[in-house]
Amino acid sequence: MSDEAPDKPWWVKASLTPFSSRAAQWFFVWLCLATAVAVAIAAFGWHVGDPFRGFVATGLAIAGAAIYWLAIRWMDKHDAWDRP
Repeated sequence: MSDEAPDKPWWVKASLTPFSSRAAQWFFVWLCLATAVAVAIAAFGWHVGDPFRGFVATGLAIAGAAIYWLAIRWMDKHDAWDRP
């Protein structure tokens, strides 16, 4: 078995740019989820802006969180995090 991690898929490379630490990835997961909640509250609770745009923006923020989370899982599974 090789000590090298396999080549990262494009979506993992994209989500790791420019921050490649696990902690930074978790920060972006929580940032995306907080953004989704804030947009949902503003669009649906306070009726700020177009509700359809709020729905789309909330969905995009949740999708962003999912991509970051999946990248964390891929990196964990393949033991691909940089070691000091």
